[in-house]
Amino acid sequence: MNKMYYNKVLMYEFYLDNDWSDQDKLSSSNRRHSPALDSLMFTAPQTGFSLIELLVVIAIIGVLSAIALPAYQNSVMRSGRAEAKAELLQVASEEERFFSSNNTYSADATPLNTADGIVRTTENALFTIAVAACGGGIATCFIATATAQNQQLGDDCDTLTITNTGVRGSTGIASTQECWQR
Repeated sequence: MNKMYYNKVLMYEFYLDNDWSDQDKLSSSNRRHSPALDSLMFTAPQTGFSLIELLVVIAIIGVLSAIALPAYQNSVMRSGRAEAKAELLQVASEEERFFSSNNTYSADATPLNTADGIVRTTENALFTIAVAACGGGIATCFIATATAQNQQLGDDCDTLTITNTGVRGSTGIASTQECWQR
């Protein structure tokens, strides 16, 4: 029995035991019955939520989603960028191995892989990787470029590049440091 209901029962019993009330105000058919006390005692407790409570909850959900959704989207873009950076470093490593065997770099992004084609894609197909000759020609230097594709097109870093000397670059809204930092 909850405390509020128990207190109402005690108050009603006290009222009935002490016959000090005005008997004229009570019903003539039942001298120990009071509609006012019945309404106190037998009212069902209110359940549910008020409109203001619901509006507060909706406002809190709106604020949280306004903060969380952009943060989540930024995290997804950064993870795609991380995949591209790992693939670029892999291509650079393979180019160096190719150079040590052939004394020249390859314009093929997959020099040590058996896959056909000169363009390589990342595992989730968010970036394509291509290798091109830089100023001195393919025999002396290369530049590998990862270009955003599919869902990654909304990223602040459109392309990521790395050269045979390890110089990193990027194009897009964000700076090279921001693109390669995370």
